[in-house]
Amino acid sequence: MQKLQFVGTDAQLLTTEQYQMILDEIVTAARKPLVGRTVMPLQDHPWEVSEVKYYTQTDMNAAAIGMAMVQGNEDVVSLTGKTKSVPVIWKDFKIFARDLAASQRTGIPLDTSFASDAGRRVSELEEALIWEGAAGFEGFMGLTGRDTNASTGAWSTAGNAYIDVRETIAQLQGNGFMGPYTLIVSPAQYADLLILFASTGITQLTQIQALCRVAVSAFFADNANALLVDADKANFELRYSPLYTHNALTQEGDYFFRVYEAALPFFKSGREKSVVDITGITV
Repeated sequence: MQKLQFVGTDAQLLTTEQYQMILDEIVTAARKPLVGRTVMPLQDHPWEVSEVKYYTQTDMNAAAIGMAMVQGNEDVVSLTGKTKSVPVIWKDFKIFARDLAASQRTGIPLDTSFASDAGRRVSELEEALIWEGAAGFEGFMGLTGRDTNASTGAWSTAGNAYIDVRETIAQLQGNGFMGPYTLIVSPAQYADLLILFASTGITQLTQIQALCRVAVSAFFADNANALLVDADKANFELRYSPLYTHNALTQEGDYFFRVYEAALPFFKSGREKSVVDITGITV
């Protein structure tokens, strides 16, 4: 009769190499969709701190000019303390005990597809938060007080996209925002930017890149609108934490993993018109 074998939890412990492989898969997958971070200046934020504290203030009066500084020109600026909540984004997965034991016994590499998928899902939601926002949190497209500019016409007609960008930059400059500028478009809009001007061999994209940077996000999916922004830290920033993982051995001997980060698109008070929504685009 075959002896009963007792399999303790030690048989299913992750090795250092396996654990590092899981972390590498999470980070590699999480980096791919991250376009918003290339547009918003970054500001570290500890994930455990749930609020951003900031102040709004009344604007100062104009400066004075003259031959002698004999007259006082000081304002009483009113400061109002406010807070914004910082959400956490997370996704869970498991490494099953049987797969782990089989990998350790046979030498077959551990399947880390769950880890890769979890990292990707966290970064996808960060992208959606930056562009579209979420319940209780504003993204670029839902920013209260942002400016708008109606499109000249279909971007599939060479020249219209360039005209829209040129006019919107002038609008931003009129609002007091002098750049650097970034145009954010959907993949369909980007395809139209590759259309050539007649008899020139020059694309709309080439002409536009002389005016501003162009960013494409698959999670900026509104083909009727594009965004042109003054991507300066004085206007907005992404409050974010590093990507973390938490793991624990379950009662069944599986490994439970949680991938998480804190992320908040933080738009500075009084700087909302650094964002212009180009509306009514057809592709």
